[in-house]
Amino acid sequence: MISVQIENADAQIGKGQGYQNLAVRQDDFDGQVGMTSAWEPSMAELERLVAGAKVHVSFLGVTLIPGAQPPMLVTVGEVPA
Repeated sequence: MISVQIENADAQIGKGQGYQNLAVRQDDFDGQVGMTSAWEPSMAELERLVAGAKVHVSFLGVTLIPGAQPPMLVTVGEVPA
């Protein structure tokens, strides 16, 4: 998956940590503040999604700092048999 510019982005994060820049928008989820980013599948990933593959979201590290967005990956899994 490719991170893309999200509408009304509030910040660009990650680049200072050595990761690809990620545009995020602060959103309210029933009183809980969170960050939202936008992603676009490559053609190969889109083909796998259409064939039934799932979207995987992975967070890097094991400790989550309150208020911090951990580095993350969004990928497409394998097509189910």
